[in-house]
Amino acid sequence: MYPAPTLQATPITITPQAMAVPPSGTISVTINGGAMFNSAISCTLVFDPTKGCPFQNAVGNNLSLQIGNNPEPLKPGVPPGTYPYSIRSAVGSGTDPFDIVITP
Repeated sequence: MYPAPTLQATPITITPQAMAVPPSGTISVTINGGAMFNSAISCTLVFDPTKGCPFQNAVGNNLSLQIGNNPEPLKPGVPPGTYPYSIRSAVGSGTDPFDIVITP
């Protein structure tokens, strides 16, 4: 009997210019289980309302991040797919086509 593998959250950085690196982050439900957002600014990720936000700590389609590391687990049963978002902050909005891609 082997121990269950430890989930390794996908690292995503939010820059001081309200940009996401990488702009498209892939998160596997079984391998990653969520994301670790390392944010240089306090900001809100605003997810497309047609897809919603795949993270447990979201309020509606919005996920608030503080400066520093923000571990964000996926919602249980979140379906695979692409979840587009923009970044809203005091320094302005990052509106490049950012997204999270959920895989099984």
